[in-house]
Order: sequence, then structure tokens, then C-alpha cells
Amino acid sequence: MAKEHPIGRALFFCVKFLFFLTIIMWAWLMLMPYYGWLLMQAGGGLLINVLGVPLEPGCKVETHGLLNFTSTITLAMHGRLPSSQYAQIAANLAPFLALVLATGRLSWKRRLLSLLGGSLILVACHIAFIVHLGYQMHLSYLGESHEIVVDASQVAIQFMIMLPFLLWLIFAYWDKLGAYFAEDAKGDAPAAQG
Repeated sequence: MAKEHPIGRALFFCVKFLFFLTIIMWAWLMLMPYYGWLLMQAGGGLLINVLGVPLEPGCKVETHGLLNFTSTITLAMHGRLPSSQYAQIAANLAPFLALVLATGRLSWKRRLLSLLGGSLILVACHIAFIVHLGYQMHLSYLGESHEIVVDASQVAIQFMIMLPFLLWLIFAYWDKLGAYFAEDAKGDAPAAQG
């Protein structure tokens, strides 16, 4: 049996990734208005019941842009209707799913656990992002918004962009990462003196 060439494997992975990404991203963006509504319910519940933000009737999800990619969530509070785009952040689930599905040599059990675990983490982060935005809007109305809160939003956005790739590495390659870090820890240990 001939040994596979690493470049060929990498190209095949890229083709599979693009194939899965195209299908999953299209389907996910078509579902985005419904997912946005779920995020608004979960995030709004946390804002009201945990953080005491006085949300009012009028909260809504609006679809905008090609394939709903610039859809917004509007959180009614303090007689205002501040809105924020959420779809570009929430779309990070699609590349994660495509990466896991395109990764070869994963058992079905490991693939399923990776898909489920990573998806749950991403959904939790999406809800946390909506809560952060809503609380930031609330603080802004009260005049207590600080530059550090705005900076934290930018950091959160960058983190959300990177998160699917980090989760893929962790879930798909945890055995190799564990061995790598165990080997690295041995190299960092002080030499035994004898």
C-alpha cells in the first residue's frame, strides 16, 4: 500500500472543509433568524433575572444582508431600541462543524463528542456575547459605560472569531496535544541531580 503524501492529504482536507462549509454555512445562515430569537430569549432572560436589566417589550430580531449575514438583535430598554449585529459572530458555528466533519481519522464517537461539545461551548459563548452587549447598552444608558467595556467588546469579537479553530484543535487532536504538552513539560523540568 502506497503511503499518502502530506500535501495530498492537506489538499483533500481543504476540499472537504470547503464542501462542508458551503453547505453548513448556507443552512446555518438560513436558520439565523430563529437562532437569533433563541439567543434573544436566553440572553434576555439572563439580563432580566440575573443582572437586573429592565428589558421592555419591543425586543426583536431583524434579518438583513445577503443570506441574513448582517442580522440584528434589538433589546428594548430605557425607552430606547439599541440594536447590534449578531449573525457575523454566531456564524462561527459553521466553520467549527465543517472542520470537525472534514477531519480524517476520527472515530465516529470522537467526532460526535467533538461536534456536541464544541457546539455547546459556542452556543454558550453566543449567549454570553448577547448578555455582554445588552449589559453594555444598559451601562451606557446609565452613564456608567467605560472605555474598558468597549475594549472588552472588541476583545470578545476577536475571541469569537478564533474560538472555532481553537475548539477544533482541542477536540479533534486532544490526544496529540496532551502528548505534546506532556513531552514539553518533561523538557521544562529541572534536570535531576544525582
